[in-house]
Amino acid sequence: MAELVATVQFPACCAVFATVGAVESRFKELTGKYIPLSVQEPINLIPNWSNVCRRQQPEEGTGFYQISVEEALYQFSEYGVCLESAMPFTGVREMHGAEEDTERMFIDGYNMLNPQNYAKEIHEALEHNVAVIGGFKVASEAIHQIKDMSIYDEIPKFNRALGGHGVLICGMGKEIGKDYYKIQNSWNENWGVKGFGNISQNLFNIMAVPGIPFFSTRRDSEANRLKARVDA
Repeated sequence: MAELVATVQFPACCAVFATVGAVESRFKELTGKYIPLSVQEPINLIPNWSNVCRRQQPEEGTGFYQISVEEALYQFSEYGVCLESAMPFTGVREMHGAEEDTERMFIDGYNMLNPQNYAKEIHEALEHNVAVIGGFKVASEAIHQIKDMSIYDEIPKFNRALGGHGVLICGMGKEIGKDYYKIQNSWNENWGVKGFGNISQNLFNIMAVPGIPFFSTRRDSEANRLKARVDA
């Protein structure tokens, strides 16, 4: 994944980082190559940014997540995304993409997981090595303090909302009888272990925003196109 940010400068920056990470993960699975992609370019190019900002309600933390993920995935399908080296993350939004002749990577499409059955669909995606872009409500400062790979399972009291947050669900496992998701975060490399941490599936289900879908890149009929783009 591209360089992790210490502070999320934009409302939806976390969701874009997660989306880029999902695409990088898919390319690596299909080609065996890790290709760092630009986070800055989709941040620059997401349209109607003022609407995204207005939709970020701290007590819900939902609107910014869904619209930014969908816009980023749509852009990767239609416009592609350049490499990180062509447009590194700067923390300053600029109203342009990379140069027209810049090498780009594309996806064939994406899936919106069923909000009524997302736990099952997350598991199915992960079993096929497809990372999932997910969002949840942050209701406790404690999650900011994760410093290792132990399973975080502190049930929040939800006495105050700290906003919504997008992460990349990149694995799952079970330890001492406790099911967990491995997530990649965007807060910085000091969170968890180099930006990765484990959250219990039970807690993640509690924190997930009801009705807000999770997303993944398509795992069907995409390999040839992706490989052709990467090898070109």
